[in-house]
Amino acid sequence: MEHSIFTLGPSHRVSDQPLPQIVMEAVQVFECTWDSSHPHEVNGLEHHYLLRIDKIIMQAEWKEALQEGGEFPRLPVDYGYRDSLHFWFTKGRKPYPVDVPKGHGVTTDAVLWQANRIDPAVTWEPAACAELAGVPRVFLKTVLSGCVDAAKAQGVSVITPAFLHEIRAKRKEGKGPSLLEKIAKFFGLGG
Repeated sequence: MEHSIFTLGPSHRVSDQPLPQIVMEAVQVFECTWDSSHPHEVNGLEHHYLLRIDKIIMQAEWKEALQEGGEFPRLPVDYGYRDSLHFWFTKGRKPYPVDVPKGHGVTTDAVLWQANRIDPAVTWEPAACAELAGVPRVFLKTVLSGCVDAAKAQGVSVITPAFLHEIRAKRKEGKGPSLLEKIAKFFGLGG
């Protein structure tokens, strides 16, 4: 990278190991580590690894445009952001949504595998895991951890579909943070 035209700066993560530098002019930077607790999947010549997003760095003006709506930076390519229902794309104008394709979440077995590793004091009914099978893999651990935290706060030791419905109802009533708010907080995007 000695001939890079970009300004390289230090990682925003804290580690006793050397970390890759980041491009300071980037609109958004994802700093990741490999989550080796998830099985390494091989599909023909493709190898699939699960990356844990440690930090998302976004320049303040673009963060505000994403959260509040507004103009995005003009780049020579389309780019986007995904929430639980849509991909949001823009070509430097107001973002527009495209529905997330069905069937691209995780399987019930994958949810159950991850759910039972969050906290041994809280178990999951398979039917509850089936309700979370559509959650994008990148958000799954955050969603599961939020459910386990809610269960422990209420003294619940087994998460059932009924308990998940209760969590959703409280969120809709404004009694708890939305999934997007939890994700934003997890990734350091919260106000």
